Amino acid sequence: PKVRSAIEYLRNSTPTKTYETALQVMVFCAASPKRDLDRINRLVRNIEIGQRKDNGWGYDLIDLEGRPYNSGSTDPSNAQFAALG
Repeated sequence: PKVRSAIEYLRNSTPTKTYETALQVMVFCAASPKRDLDRINRLVRNIEIGQRKDNGWGYDLIDLEGRPYNSGSTDPSNAQFAALG
């Protein structure tokens, strides 16, 4: 019940950060890939559009209106999570 509740919470959230977006992709792929396929695809698309000009990822992927952040620094840890997602 607690895991189901946590997954339902994630289904109702809108991640904007690299870590949280990548982790949600991992959760939905492990828990219910068929049910959440559209959500997984949207999250992966946000990871793709959040990639910066230097080919890395920063902490922020998109703003609350869905526009990508194209400025700011990137770091390897964010890139690792983006690739894992």
